Amino acid sequence: MAANYNGYIGDFGEDRTAVHLAAFHAQYKILYELIEMGASVNTPTIDGITPLHEACSQGNHRCARLLIQAGAQINARNIDGSTPLCDAASSGSIECINLLLNAGAELNPYQNLSTALHEAVLRDNVEVTEILVKAGCRLEAMDCHYGTPLHASSFKGHVGCTKILLDGGANVNAIKLHESPLHYAAISQNPELVILLLNYGANLHSTDMQGRRPLERVQRNSPCGRVLQFYEENPMLLSQLCRLQIRQSLGFHGSSGVSQLGLPRTLQSYVIDMR
Repeated sequence: MAANYNGYIGDFGEDRTAVHLAAFHAQYKILYELIEMGASVNTPTIDGITPLHEACSQGNHRCARLLIQAGAQINARNIDGSTPLCDAASSGSIECINLLLNAGAELNPYQNLSTALHEAVLRDNVEVTEILVKAGCRLEAMDCHYGTPLHASSFKGHVGCTKILLDGGANVNAIKLHESPLHYAAISQNPELVILLLNYGANLHSTDMQGRRPLERVQRNSPCGRVLQFYEENPMLLSQLCRLQIRQSLGFHGSSGVSQLGLPRTLQSYVIDMR
């Protein structure tokens, strides 16, 4: 079996092994036989890609489980700093994500690297985003390209993922090179996203490196421009300001603590529901 697979290695790069290819192509039986023959499950390519990266990038959870059982390094990083968990999030494979999390995969890297949460929001995968937020992915992790996951989600104009991040306690006014998520949302030309961020307390007057507010990054007569101008001319209601202050005071996953404040049920619902 291994000999047959070696014939295809050139199509994927000379440094990919038969184990890499079996994992990539979901060839479970071949992968099992290669492991039984003593093939290494941790040999990286020149770019640091391991067979577990390959399996997770394709959502091949049976192959991923087999590799982990054979001793695959679950936190191996490739040349871009991505782990198998990042690849699983990118592919949207909930099976691979749960498998890796149960095996103790690292959620939060120490360096300014893209995290699994960044990968999920960039691809607008709401379900994966929710799983990773609940698992404890750091919401303020700073990727050197986009910034925080909220920056990434806003840059792509993804409303669903942005809402999950905000409900999870993401800082709506986080800054990446003087740009806020609201700057990114305005540029993405998504008025629904702009309204969402504003309702969660986004600062209309935050300025970028050139001193421009979000409104000054768009055409005033565009849908986003009209939304931003309306909010600038109409200050937020006191009830909304109080709601934001309560949620911010409660901190991470703050909405879950609202029930402990002793508020009437109607007020509890108002504080929790930010629509």
